[in-house]
Amino acid sequence: MSENINKPLILDRIKRLYGIKSNRDLATFLGVSPQTISNWYLRNTIDYDLVLSKCKGVSLDLLIWGATEQQEDITKDDITEPSELSTINDEYIYKAVKSSDGRETLFEYLCKQTNYQKEIKVSGAIQSLIGNINSFTNEYNIHRQFSAIYNQLKDGDISKSNLIELFQGLISKDRIFWGVIKPYLKELTAINNLIYIQENGDETPDLSLFEL
Repeated sequence: MSENINKPLILDRIKRLYGIKSNRDLATFLGVSPQTISNWYLRNTIDYDLVLSKCKGVSLDLLIWGATEQQEDITKDDITEPSELSTINDEYIYKAVKSSDGRETLFEYLCKQTNYQKEIKVSGAIQSLIGNINSFTNEYNIHRQFSAIYNQLKDGDISKSNLIELFQGLISKDRIFWGVIKPYLKELTAINNLIYIQENGDETPDLSLFEL
C-alpha cells in the first residue's frame, strides 16, 4: 500500500463501522495491544491482513476511500492537485458527499487541497495519545472510580464492611496513576496553561495544588 494512504483514517473508519469508542476497545477488537494501536497512529502504519481478517465483509476500498460498489467510487485519481481552497473541484465534492463515508472522504480531500496532510497526521497522532491518557485516567484515577463504589453503596449492592477494602483497592490504583503521571506533571501543567490562555485570554490559573 502507498505511504500516501492515511492509516489513522482507516482505523477511525473501523471505529465508526463497529461502534468502537476508544483506542483501547479498538485494540481488543483487533486482538492487539493498545500500544500497537498507538504506534499505528503515530507511524501511519497498519497490518492490512489483520484488519481484513477482523473486518469480515468490509471491502478494502471502503476502509481506504470510503466508497462501496453501490455508491460512486472515490479514489485518489479523482483528486486534483491545486493547493488553494478556491480551486476545489465541485464534482469531487459531490462525489465525496455521496460516498459511504462522505465526511471523512471530503475531510481528507480538503487537507490535500490545502497542503495540510502532514500536519493532520501529527494532529491525529496527538489525539490518539490524549485518548490513551484519558482511558488510563478513567481506569486508574481514584475520583472517577469512587463514584461507582458510592453508587453501589447507596443502592445496597455492597456492605459497609466492604467499603474500606474497596477504597484501599482504589488507593492502590491511584498510586499507579500518580507513578505514571507525576514525572510529567510540569509538562502537563504547561500544556494546561497554554490551553487556558488560548480559551480565556487571561493570566494562567493557580495550579499550586499540583506542587506535591
